[in-house]
Order: sequence, then structure tokens, then C-alpha cells
Amino acid sequence: MLEGNIEDVQGLADALRQAWRDSGSGCIRVALAMPATALITHAIRLPAGLPEEQLEMLVELEAAHYMPFPLEDANLDFFTLGPAAPLAGKDGLEIDVLLVAARRASVQRRLDAAKTAGLLAVVMDSEALALQAAMAQGGWQTLPDGGSAYQLAWGLALHGFAR
Repeated sequence: MLEGNIEDVQGLADALRQAWRDSGSGCIRVALAMPATALITHAIRLPAGLPEEQLEMLVELEAAHYMPFPLEDANLDFFTLGPAAPLAGKDGLEIDVLLVAARRASVQRRLDAAKTAGLLAVVMDSEALALQAAMAQGGWQTLPDGGSAYQLAWGLALHGFAR
């Protein structure tokens, strides 16, 4: 990997497979993460109460304004943050939406590496949110010397943080 870009899918797959074996887990369902440098995020404001299909269409239209590459080369996702703060002269019938996009090729390389490693990617998240989720789930383990460490997957390596 170079600055969050995968240069060698097979090398990443080998590292993922080894990390999975070392973890002792039998679970092949994994969450993958994109570095912030590979993501485009933008908060947008849209009308409230729209059907899901119409909301998706508006998100795509808005995304086209913020993308530095063609929309067809992007994977898009969005999350409704909640009701927008009322502005002077507005009726408050709007919602704030977080738009997140990544280059399709960058996402696909991560999916290909996981599949090659024998893993099934079920979630693609940002590294920051993935780290937050990992910390919330807890990974404290007792070490052979009686100490304890927090273990989580980050990037390609398993890192331990001693208490």
C-alpha cells in the first residue's frame, strides 16, 4: 500500500490471510475500511420526507457537483444526519445528509484482496469510523505474562496497545 492506495492486491490478500490466521478467528465475514485520503465527504441539505428512491436520486445529482472524477467511476453512499437547523425564512422541512464517495477502482481492489484471502467483505467503512467501532466492541485480551493488551485490525497489521 502506498498512501492508502493498494499497489499489490495479491500482497494485500496474503497479508490479510496471515493476519486472519494469526487471529485464530473462524469468522470469514469482515469489515473493510477506506483511508480518509481516498474518500470524498460532503454535507448536503435536502428536502425532508422524500421516498428513498427520490432521496437517492437527489444525492446522486448533488454528488456530481463535488466529484473530481466522473460519477460512474464512483461508489456513493449517504447517511441522513437528521433534521436541518432552521434558517431564517425556512420552514425547517429539510434534512442534513452526509455524502461519502470513493473511486470505484479503489473500493474494488479492497474487495478483491479480501475475496482472494478467502474473506467475505460485508461492510466498507472509513478508517476513522472502523476504528471507533472496533474500540467500542472491545478487544482486551490477557497476555501470557498476565498483562493485557487491546488488539484490533488496522491497515495490514494487527497492532497491540498495552494497558
